[in-house]
Amino acid sequence: MTCNQAMGRIISTMNKSTSDENKLEFIKQIIEFFEEALKEAIDWNTLIQEDAEMFGFIPWTDDEDIEEEIKNINDSDKIENDLKPIQIENIENTRNLWLIPQYLINLIPPELDVVTINGRKDKAKNVVDQNDDERFGVLCYGIILDK
Repeated sequence: MTCNQAMGRIISTMNKSTSDENKLEFIKQIIEFFEEALKEAIDWNTLIQEDAEMFGFIPWTDDEDIEEEIKNINDSDKIENDLKPIQIENIENTRNLWLIPQYLINLIPPELDVVTINGRKDKAKNVVDQNDDERFGVLCYGIILDK
């Protein structure tokens, strides 16, 4: 069954239903169908920028901002010199970071390598359950995309 056929069947059945309870059940089926289609459509390991934008991923920062942050760290008298390389590395880790849309949270593979907005690298399974911080419809972690 094609995507169009399945959606047509679900919507047709929903329109024939008179019960609000049945309509809610059909909406749940549509959501499940949508999630399954997304699972097939998103290859997390080879996702390109164009597709990421289409799915609603948002870039965290740009190279200019990263360079400015690094300069500020290097110029700061308030940061201990031995901590500066750690902070710079964390900032560098966010280069080309694209934040994951919140609606995809249940579809993120547990073993996927992710990076938080603070530059911490980890597996998704260690971040997803611990971090439900969401702003502007995206999570506070994402994946690194090639330019």
